[in-house]
Amino acid sequence: MFNDTDGDGAMGMFEYGLSGWTVTLSGPVTASVVTDATGAYAFTKLPLGIYTVCQVPVAGWMQAGPKAAVGVACPGGTGWSLEVPASMPALWYGSIDFGNAGIAQ
Repeated sequence: MFNDTDGDGAMGMFEYGLSGWTVTLSGPVTASVVTDATGAYAFTKLPLGIYTVCQVPVAGWMQAGPKAAVGVACPGGTGWSLEVPASMPALWYGSIDFGNAGIAQ
């Protein structure tokens, strides 16, 4: 999760992580986590299957990435599809990027 100051959907050199944002997971397991001080998060020990990863919208911010053309529908924006394959079930999955730009008040 990062502050996408230029709104291009990709984390640039001078863009920083956003802490305290909630990320949800739905699929064979439903879970939520909060981003750490660097904007990172992780879901661990997931059972095999296909999941959707979404961010919970925050007032005063607008999602810049992922773009709708590459993501999946989420409440309030676009998320990511994630598959946990049989060959790698014990891996952790996290920090799938969400870019957000502050809305001028």
